[in-house]
Amino acid sequence: MATSVRTSNLKKPWAWLAAIAVFCLALASSTALYVVNPAVRLQLPWWTAVAAPVLVYALVLPLCVPRMRIGGWLAGFFTLAVLHVCIALATAWLY
Repeated sequence: MATSVRTSNLKKPWAWLAAIAVFCLALASSTALYVVNPAVRLQLPWWTAVAAPVLVYALVLPLCVPRMRIGGWLAGFFTLAVLHVCIALATAWLY
């Protein structure tokens, strides 16, 4: 009986595209909230704007890329987290 060759999910572009789509949705939803009502002021600590989306990335990445090893999850998680922080810093600088 022949066994199938296992391929890494890290090499599947559709899985990474789905993870990046979640990143874009999180960014778009926060932007849409500001566009709809720019006067909204939530009484939350400053770090919640960074921590909440990063937690979402940590949960969604394994769902988008099944059977991912811990090294791949860490690489994807830190990539998305760094991207989010960079966009947040650029937004704060522009604002």
